[in-house]
Amino acid sequence: MSDLKHDVIAERWAVLIKER
Repeated sequence: MSDLKHDVIAERWAVLIKER
């Protein structure tokens, strides 16, 4: 379950960085 949450956070960060 921790892996899934980590994946979601990583994807969210990627979107934030890409939007920058």
